Amino acid sequence: MDAYSRNSLDGKGLPLVATVHYGTDYDNAFWDGTQMVFGDGDGVVFLGFTRSIDVIGHELAHGVTQYTAGLNYRDQSGALNESVSDVFGVLVKQHSLGQSAEQADWLIGAELLAPGVQGVALRSMAAPGTAYDDPQLGKDPQPAHMDHYVETADDNGGVHINSGIPNKAFHDLAVALGATRGRSRARCGSTPSPATSPPTATSRPSPP
Repeated sequence: MDAYSRNSLDGKGLPLVATVHYGTDYDNAFWDGTQMVFGDGDGVVFLGFTRSIDVIGHELAHGVTQYTAGLNYRDQSGALNESVSDVFGVLVKQHSLGQSAEQADWLIGAELLAPGVQGVALRSMAAPGTAYDDPQLGKDPQPAHMDHYVETADDNGGVHINSGIPNKAFHDLAVALGATRGRSRARCGSTPSPATSPPTATSRPSPP
C-alpha cells in the first residue's frame, strides 16, 4: 500500500491468506488462485520457503497478475508471468533492505538452498543460468537472451526457464536507470519507490 497505493492484490482489500508447513518435505511455494502456500523443503536440497522475503513477494505478485494482466500461464506469456513475479519479489527485498539497484544481489530464493547444495539461489536476475550447478539439483537452465529461448513441453512450456530473458532485461534496465539518475526517487529498485514483481510448477528444479 505504501509503495504502490494499491489496496491488496485485487485493489479491493482482498484478505491475504497463506498456508505454511504445507505437506511433508514439500519443495515449493505457490499461489493457488486464492492464497499463498509454502512448503518446508526436504532439508536436503531446499529449506523452508518462507525464509526468503522475495519468494513471498513473488507469490503475492502472482495474485496481482491474476487480477490485472491475467497472463496465460504457458509458453512466452507464462514466462513473462513468472518474470513479473520475480521482479516484484526482488524489489520487495530491495525495498525492505533499503537497497538501490546497484547494491542489490538480484537473487531469488538465496536463503532456500540447503547446506552443501552447490549454488547461490533459485534464480539470478543479473546472470540467468548461473544460480546453481549441483549434482542433485542439476544446472540452472535459464537463458539470458531470446536467442537462447528454450522450446520445451515441460514446465508449462518452460515458464520458469525462459523467465530468465525478461528478468535479465529488467535487471539491466534498472541498473542503467540507477546509474544514470544517481540517487533520485525515480530510480528503478530504489527506496522508497520500488518499481515492479501466478501458479507454479512443483517439479524440481523450478520452484517457486
